[in-house]
Amino acid sequence: MVQIDEEVLDLDYAICKLDKADILKLILEEIPTSKKGRNIVLAKFITKTPANITKANTIRIK
Repeated sequence: MVQIDEEVLDLDYAICKLDKADILKLILEEIPTSKKGRNIVLAKFITKTPANITKANTIRIK
């Protein structure tokens, strides 16, 4: 599965082109399924939008 910002794409039906210069961050998450030994890998592409850049530059102090 592929997610770009908040939109999840079904690659069986969608063809997308994403320039590497537009990618801020790539997050890979493994999602367990009910089938043993079968997991879904979710690739989240965070793009360089002003909101995402501001969010990435925010320092959180706990």
